[in-house]
Amino acid sequence: MKNNLFFKCSIVFMLAFMALFVYNGVTLAGITGKIAGIITDASTNEPLPGVNIIIDGTTLGGATDAEGHYFIINIPPGTYLLKASMVGYAIENKDGVMINVDRTTPVDFALKTSTVEGEEVTITAVREIIQMDISASQIVADFEEIVEVPLVTSLQSFIGLQAGVIGNNIRGGGRDQTAFMMDGLMLVDNRANRPLMMVNISAIKELSIIKGGFNAEYGNVRSGLINAVTKEGSPSRYHGTADYRYTTARKKHRGESLFSRNNFYLRPFFDDDVAWEGTASGAWDKETQDQYRAFRGWNSVAADRDGMTPQDCQDVLAWRVRADGHSALAPAGYNREEATYGDKSDRFMDMSFGGPVPGIGKALGNLSFFASHMSNKEMFGILQSRPFFKEQNTSLKMTSRLSPSMKLTIEGTYGELKTITRHGSGARLENYLGSGSEIFSRDARYQYYIYWPDRRAPFDVFRTMQGISFDHVLSPRTFYNIRVTHIQTSNFAPGPLTFRSDDVVATFGNQAVTEEPNGWHNFQLTLDNDQRIGGLGGEGRDLSNLNTINAKFDFVSQIDRYNQIKFGFMVNYDDIHTNYWQESIFYNGWEMEWDESPYRIGAFIQDKLEFEGMIANFGLRIDYNQPNSNWYNIDRYSDWLRNKNTFDLAPKKRTISHMKISPRLGISHPISTNSKVYFNYGHFYSMPSTDSMFRVQ
Repeated sequence: MKNNLFFKCSIVFMLAFMALFVYNGVTLAGITGKIAGIITDASTNEPLPGVNIIIDGTTLGGATDAEGHYFIINIPPGTYLLKASMVGYAIENKDGVMINVDRTTPVDFALKTSTVEGEEVTITAVREIIQMDISASQIVADFEEIVEVPLVTSLQSFIGLQAGVIGNNIRGGGRDQTAFMMDGLMLVDNRANRPLMMVNISAIKELSIIKGGFNAEYGNVRSGLINAVTKEGSPSRYHGTADYRYTTARKKHRGESLFSRNNFYLRPFFDDDVAWEGTASGAWDKETQDQYRAFRGWNSVAADRDGMTPQDCQDVLAWRVRADGHSALAPAGYNREEATYGDKSDRFMDMSFGGPVPGIGKALGNLSFFASHMSNKEMFGILQSRPFFKEQNTSLKMTSRLSPSMKLTIEGTYGELKTITRHGSGARLENYLGSGSEIFSRDARYQYYIYWPDRRAPFDVFRTMQGISFDHVLSPRTFYNIRVTHIQTSNFAPGPLTFRSDDVVATFGNQAVTEEPNGWHNFQLTLDNDQRIGGLGGEGRDLSNLNTINAKFDFVSQIDRYNQIKFGFMVNYDDIHTNYWQESIFYNGWEMEWDESPYRIGAFIQDKLEFEGMIANFGLRIDYNQPNSNWYNIDRYSDWLRNKNTFDLAPKKRTISHMKISPRLGISHPISTNSKVYFNYGHFYSMPSTDSMFRVQ
């Protein structure tokens, strides 16, 4: 038997290491719940000792004590059939018992005496209206509840619909104050201290959102905790899901095309009823005038510009905002592409498949797999340097039941984001014709942005997770788990796709134009009266990457029916390479680059007390943070800050470490079956971004 177990462990660990280096991505399993209750005689209402309780289809179970109480711990979330049996009594089944992570689900039985051997009674369990053992605001949803919400295609979109959440910011806190866990492991991009939400909906088994009042086991969190438990492949059958969505091509805004001469931004400059004489002097009535910004007319504009007719002035604007028909203004032989968008569809796909590993699965502890793939491609609402946003995640989870008391899980996730940089710059549209006229207001800057796609450069993010989880049940009262994970993130934003030539393409009157606004280029043109056109679009760059190793140990023991003790520790090491900069031609650019390797250590102990009239969670957490760096030993007004070329020569000293002690307490007092009073108290801390730690500004 021992040799057989050793053989299983050896083979599965070998597969794990192969997964680490070949697949390049993993996370872990192990978040569980608990069932507890009392079993009595239905006729006398006396407690029954020695009743056997099992969870159908599993090896999990327990027995009642002398006072009729029982508990079963370490139960994966899900819906189960619970069986209670005792000689002389009919077997009673409770179907639809729902288990949630970190919760105690109360299930009581009242057994009836029976003279017929094997007689069974099945009762459908009633879901709790109020979860009595929760001392915080919490939302729990399973896979079926998530997919029933219309138009939800990601965890982010589902979470954003919940009360107290605005844009994935929980209770008003930023994303750097929110923790994200998958199968018990913190998944955070430690460069920005933001969640890595790479879990596909098809892989979700249960999702919980805790909005404050966190137990001692949770560190690096202040605002909210998002906890996802993923599915495992069945060792006996194949199963899967598929979700495909197709959205026809369309404009994603109201009204005319952004390049239509009749849209809100351009109509005053191209509607012949007012374009030449002005909105106040033309054929528009007062009501129409009030709907658009005032324009003095091209006749007035041309009067202030030597060498240009009113038509020339209008043609310059048509060229630079790519208004309908602008290609007709191009010289013979020059093919200026029309500005089009809204002509491509959105596509979404999320599918999963799992089951026993064929051939060798049984020999390796009923080895099973669960794979999930999601791809989401959405076209941007206006023209950009890249026409679409695309996200895709692929995950693989393999589970081996080495023995009835041991389970090994290896998990891998690879994800990509293809988008554009968040920030960009550009000149105001008013500068196309020089200032000195009342035709544009201060908010005209946005008008220029929407006609210059390359002001924001393409931005790619690559993310992987790698790890192994080992769960070991020592007894019906005690178990522990070990988790080791490697997280990698890499940003790739080296610059724009295309550059614009400064060669003159066409001339309108005495005004020469280039290929603008197509392509990316810092440009500057001098007009009359020293008025200039300038642009700084697409200057943001980022080639940063992060490697994180996280090791975690948790130990849980149900001391008696009143006390569940849990303690553990965590070690986190980051290898951070930061390199981002702003590239500019006419202005001084800047660059931020550093290599740092901070590490953190955390430990906690907590006790969950469960009495009939009170449930309490109290614990203590200790966190130690070491920046592991040398830092500049100068004051903020030092002369070293005056010269960036010699700044690196400034004196340095070893960074100071920090230790935080966090008491946590949560108490829930049930009043009736549908009401309770609860409160919580604690000290909560979260890490700053590495910019805040290592950037000199």
